[in-house]
Amino acid sequence: MAKGMCKDMRRQDIHIRPATRSDHGAIDILTHAAFAPEDVVTFLNALRSEKALLGEWVAQVQGNIVGHISFTDARVEGPAARYPMPMLTPLSVDPIWQGQGIGASLVRHAHGQLRPAHSCVLGHPDYYPRFGYVHYAHRPIDCPWAQHSAFMIRGPRPMPGRLRISETVLTA
Repeated sequence: MAKGMCKDMRRQDIHIRPATRSDHGAIDILTHAAFAPEDVVTFLNALRSEKALLGEWVAQVQGNIVGHISFTDARVEGPAARYPMPMLTPLSVDPIWQGQGIGASLVRHAHGQLRPAHSCVLGHPDYYPRFGYVHYAHRPIDCPWAQHSAFMIRGPRPMPGRLRISETVLTA
């Protein structure tokens, strides 16, 4: 992102589109900037290598990639039900563009594209509830983060079961 570029933009200035392989370098730079010192780039590239991503989208402003979101393929398997539960991971916005609605636009766009009945996220408990994510204290879903307030589920109250997801996510 060019220094001095105007941060004051309108929602119509944000262009969201599917990410392409040629975007990966720019996405990696953006993700590093958003999460450093945490190494989320290696995590994201491992998910790509496993072909574990259901979708990736980028947000552009004036042709520059300023945001990225991806959903990882995941499902719940239980005694009474089996159903998909994609996991939102990661969501990155260039630090100089944070607070401008780019992350929210990406989340809404990705939900609109995937239209999952349920999805989950391991994210900030003050940010994701605005998109319908809820932490269930009574653990309907068995996973390593079930007790953590950052693990939230979007959609109708889920049927109990175990979250099945990429080994990359489980070991991150």
